[in-house]
Amino acid sequence: QGLLETLQWILYAWARFVIESTAAPSNMAAVENEAPAVPEAAVSNEVPAAAPAAGDDSQMREAFKRCRHVEFGNKIFGLCINPVVTLTSTILIWVFVILCIAEPDYMLKAMNIAAFGWIPEVWTWFYIVSQDIWILVLIFVMCVSKYGNLKLGPDDEPPQYSFVTWFSMLFSAGVAVGLFYYSVAEPVWHYKGWGGARWAHSVKGYGNDNEDATHALMITWYHWGVHGWIPYTTMGAVLAIMSHRRGFPMTIRYIFWPLIGERCYGWVGDAVDILSIMTTIFGVCTSLGLGAMQVNQGMQRLDHGFYRGKAYNVPADPKYAMPTCGGTGKTCLEGMESYGIQTNVGTQIGIIVVITLVATLSVISGMDRGIVNLSRFNFSLGMALLLSVLFLGETYFCLDAVVQAFGYYLWYFLKVAFQTDAFERLGKSAMGLGGAPDGKGGSDSWLSGWTIFYWGWWISWAPFCGTFLAKISRGRTLRQFILGTLIIPSLYSFVWFGIFGAEGIRMQRMADASGVCTAAYAGQSAYAAQYNETQKKAMGMGWTPSCVLDPKYHGGFGKCKEFAWTRFVEVGQECVKSTKWVGVPCGDLADPTGMKAPPTAGPCAGKITAEHLDPSSSSKMYNHFSGGWRPPCFVPVQDSVVCLYNQGTTDIFFDQLASYGPRGFSDMLCVVGMVALVLYFVTSSDSGSFVVDIISANGHPDPPIPQRIFWSFTEGATACALLAAGRNMPNSDGSLKALQSASMVSGLPYTFILFWCAQSLVLLCREEAGVISKDRKQFQVFIMSFARWQSLLLAIVAPGVGIARVIEEVGGWPFHGWNRKAAGRIWGAVMQGMYLAAIIFVICSAVLYQWCIVGLVIYIGFATLLGLLRTSVRAAYQIEHGDLITDFICACFAPMFTVSQLEEQVEKDSAAKIVG
Repeated sequence: QGLLETLQWILYAWARFVIESTAAPSNMAAVENEAPAVPEAAVSNEVPAAAPAAGDDSQMREAFKRCRHVEFGNKIFGLCINPVVTLTSTILIWVFVILCIAEPDYMLKAMNIAAFGWIPEVWTWFYIVSQDIWILVLIFVMCVSKYGNLKLGPDDEPPQYSFVTWFSMLFSAGVAVGLFYYSVAEPVWHYKGWGGARWAHSVKGYGNDNEDATHALMITWYHWGVHGWIPYTTMGAVLAIMSHRRGFPMTIRYIFWPLIGERCYGWVGDAVDILSIMTTIFGVCTSLGLGAMQVNQGMQRLDHGFYRGKAYNVPADPKYAMPTCGGTGKTCLEGMESYGIQTNVGTQIGIIVVITLVATLSVISGMDRGIVNLSRFNFSLGMALLLSVLFLGETYFCLDAVVQAFGYYLWYFLKVAFQTDAFERLGKSAMGLGGAPDGKGGSDSWLSGWTIFYWGWWISWAPFCGTFLAKISRGRTLRQFILGTLIIPSLYSFVWFGIFGAEGIRMQRMADASGVCTAAYAGQSAYAAQYNETQKKAMGMGWTPSCVLDPKYHGGFGKCKEFAWTRFVEVGQECVKSTKWVGVPCGDLADPTGMKAPPTAGPCAGKITAEHLDPSSSSKMYNHFSGGWRPPCFVPVQDSVVCLYNQGTTDIFFDQLASYGPRGFSDMLCVVGMVALVLYFVTSSDSGSFVVDIISANGHPDPPIPQRIFWSFTEGATACALLAAGRNMPNSDGSLKALQSASMVSGLPYTFILFWCAQSLVLLCREEAGVISKDRKQFQVFIMSFARWQSLLLAIVAPGVGIARVIEEVGGWPFHGWNRKAAGRIWGAVMQGMYLAAIIFVICSAVLYQWCIVGLVIYIGFATLLGLLRTSVRAAYQIEHGDLITDFICACFAPMFTVSQLEEQVEKDSAAKIVG
């Protein structure tokens, strides 16, 4: 039933999108309320408490009192913050900013070591498998009726925003400038196998260019599809339930409520919010930096009048022979000057400053005026640009490519979802670590430069986007939320990257086949328009078809010009006239209508005469293309062709747009692309600042304006610092690496947060559906409690003492039936011995490293037994909070706290009835 409802909602969502797109505003509210009825089977027998109505902030105010909260003044001149969260995150972020400005080279090196060295080597498996686990959780809660039908708010409350507005807001916030930065570039890079991609036929030794093209689209979809949106949906679903159904403030700390309850108000909640603010700032700044680089490139092209390799606005003066010599990594030679806008870190920082000012105005305007209107407009503009490329390019080819790649994506989904490049990352065989002896296969760094970066980037956006999506989704069901924030945006991304990517790959294939790329790789221009027809012919830069091309078909390319050839043919014993369409030959190719002499036998003998064979005769039926001039077979390559693979990432998008028409029309498309890019840029910045402000204010929905301004400028300053970290590098790769590193490093710790978030989502759904009680029993003390410090100190040195007491009290362990006290002492001694042995072997690793591994193995054994003991305590005292995995994690990473917690439990709950 749940699966059928899910399919029903997919079809319903698309139908509603079309209806609302064309409906009058007065009809939208009616459309919004036409949701399928909730089936009776989905209603739980235990009716949960009613969700707070809109405007009821009693729970939120109570939460403010329990947290560290300072609030005074009004919206214009006031303050509303958690002082610990705000001051700590502010200090840490600004220290980072100052260090990047003061010591850019050292900071860049440190970030690169962490992001492209340590994280890929140690955490690749963790990054890859995490997304797959989260998607299983989301599918589970979406497809189970009693969970999927949960309303994010009171059961009778309609959605806050119409579907079109809601989708435009969530999509504009969720994808940002990457939609433009990578739209054409990424599929082209993957098609050419940049970085040593494992699937390229030139790497694996078999296959062809067509397979590489489809795989390139599929890999791009993998990075921008379902797996990318999973962190947003996971985080947003929990926040939406906690805020709209439970009435808690919308801040990240409360995703832990199902796990640790009221301890969210304390230092654990503060730590989570601090990490969330820093992760959001670094994740958003990656996008701001990439956007600044793209906007900078577009501004320079428009300022220089750049079109297909020529800068029309640059004066014909020798001093401007290198008009872009002021860019990053370039130097103006003596007597030369740069012209106009240059692509360098200084210009990009200026762009970020301006964008930050605009974003600040949007943030000050609030959600319903600033962010909503911007989202609607830039989504519409993006759609207009997408449709323009679809219809200006090879329309049917693009549609074919999207459908084909979608099937390939579905077929390849499980394989690529678990791909870690395990053997590729062993490196080359000559390095002695077990690399491929045959020398084939992908590069050891491809995955870290692409997939691991993307997962870090998406995950680092989770606190920001999750909060934003939850905030705008009040009134929707959990199933609608998951479909709207996971499935539908992925489908839109598939269409976007499918169309732009297919057109980019087609352009690259034309450049490869025509010889444009050959010239570009040799140091000449990458633009076909920069070669005249004589040069193209001399260089063989074009096509050599076996016929004259039809000028009426696709601009004169892709199909032979056909000639209706009527002649006599033998049909049985008769000679009849028949018409056949043949290709018009070019050059010195054979005449398809040729005949040397009339037949002397057969039915057509006597009917076909010499006059029919005479090329000069008006009644000729043969030799139509003999004896006269024919156009040459060589056709110069189209001026619109560009070798995209030879271009920088920031150029590729604009070069693709420039291929669709003459200079004026091309400039118009580029301006539209620039405006859409800037608006997505602003939307990301203002949404990120707005959410960070909410988190720093303990979830206050409308913090004072001065705080919004402060966080907008902090965000902008961080983006500038990341760009500045690469300013001493010979090209823009330094800044790009710094931007990528920020997301990869900040995303790693947040992956753990998202695992707990997924666990909370399952628990919340079960609680709201009445499957388990919200007030179920938990441990007497929190795992990280310092209240029993004496017990904690003893557990650090001699955990066996406390373990013996717990086993003696709980029972159920071997030897317990013989003697309770003896069983406790035996197991206490065993686990104490394992604990001390692990420490001793780790110390011995100073002499021989292998002893460290022995110690690690023994310690894992100790942690497993301690985790099982915690499970036994939960079962004995009917503690419903926790599970086997959590028990092991607590025992492994906090054994002294675990022992202290178990001692406290058996002491305070010893009078309770022990089951079994």
